Amino acid sequence: MKKKTYRYFVTYCSRLMGDIRFEHIIMLYVEPLDTQAMIERAERDIKHVTSDDTVKIVFFKRIKENRMEVR
Repeated sequence: MKKKTYRYFVTYCSRLMGDIRFEHIIMLYVEPLDTQAMIERAERDIKHVTSDDTVKIVFFKRIKENRMEVR
């Protein structure tokens, strides 16, 4: 049985040594980003990977995969 994954296109704002940047990333989770706690978890995950001082998610959109039935 395949586990369901949720794919998100995320735009975030980060600050590293005074420079403010907007960047995009694709994130995969096994749970949907539907609560504030999950969004904060995503911010922590981005901060851990990028090692920026401050990370705030500006925009996120779920990417729905087209599932085709195979016969």
